[in-house]
Amino acid sequence: EALEYHKKALENRHALYKDNGNHPDIANSLHNLGVVYSGFRQYEEALKYHEQALEMWQVVYTGNHPDIANSLHNLGTIYFSLMQYEEALKYHKKALEMRKALYPGNHSDIIASLDNVGTTYRKLGQHQEALEYFKKALEMRKALYPGNHPDIASSLNNIGYIYLGS
Repeated sequence: EALEYHKKALENRHALYKDNGNHPDIANSLHNLGVVYSGFRQYEEALKYHEQALEMWQVVYTGNHPDIANSLHNLGTIYFSLMQYEEALKYHKKALEMRKALYPGNHSDIIASLDNVGTTYRKLGQHQEALEYFKKALEMRKALYPGNHPDIASSLNNIGYIYLGS
């Protein structure tokens, strides 16, 4: 049912904004369809929608924007799910760089990108590179969450997996 409603929303938004083919609401609908198809593990279909969303966000917003960074993240995640790790790494690194520009200091989106880059490097067997990104994520999490926190434990686990596998 989610797919049906998101498709109807996209159709509706195309009709509403037919004079302006690029609109944030249309890009959001494309994004939502990509998320639904990802949930169904239909990654090729998800990829098409996420690519369209990214293209539209890049027209709607010039420069760095959270929606563009999220689209880059989503594309990296789809390529990772398709086991196209080099392509995933490219998108995850772009998302990381944009998020660093958007959010000075420590931010949960930067941490997510650091983890994604680290995980992709781990899949590529590049353990030293993975370790570098996982350690940065850990330090950022320690700064955000003093004391014990589940996210810190997650970072410690990521680092532990690297030492286990190398």
